[in-house]
Amino acid sequence: MAELDFGRLGRITDLKTGRSRTVWALIEVLSHSRHSFVWPTYGQKLEDVIAGLEAAWAFFNGVPRHLVIDNFPAAVAGADALSPRLTRAFLEYRLSPGSIRDSLIIAQICAGIV
Repeated sequence: MAELDFGRLGRITDLKTGRSRTVWALIEVLSHSRHSFVWPTYGQKLEDVIAGLEAAWAFFNGVPRHLVIDNFPAAVAGADALSPRLTRAFLEYRLSPGSIRDSLIIAQICAGIV
């Protein structure tokens, strides 16, 4: 099992534009070993989540059987402690064939905080 959440790292000046941008960390922690993976990103959109998940699973050399995610909008359409609704795009990513995420077809994706 793994837990996934975002945390705000701070602000950084973008060298290309000169403007200040917020930097986020997508953090995946394996529940039993507490091994962690941190993926710095400028956003929390679906493409940011997918990039971070793919990088984490490549780093861990596998996909966890269960993934507990917090209620961030790229993945959760309706936050509810008992029956959360995942976004259509996140479900399509989870079920799409190819690469390391094939294992997610048999994985449980849960929303909420354990």
